[in-house]
Amino acid sequence: MELNQSLKVLTQNYLDAHPSLSLNALAKRANVSEPTLRRLMNDTNKQAPSPNIVLNLVSYIFKEKKLSVLLSKTDGAIGEFLSIPTWEQLGSA
Repeated sequence: MELNQSLKVLTQNYLDAHPSLSLNALAKRANVSEPTLRRLMNDTNKQAPSPNIVLNLVSYIFKEKKLSVLLSKTDGAIGEFLSIPTWEQLGSA
């Protein structure tokens, strides 16, 4: 599963578990722009989200700020994206 789809599923599961929380409220709490989150949920992103968007959203959903703990809680495309080698590749690109 690609990154956008994994984030969409994670976000939808969180919203389903918190029915009183709107997409706009989640965006504000996770410090992610509402249009960005809406594009993610509507499958209209043309590229992978930036690392800070992924980190902010995942950090809010898991209520965790430590990257090492987030890596242990995520797998698949999200875990790979947040992994140290990916961040090093971004810095050298």
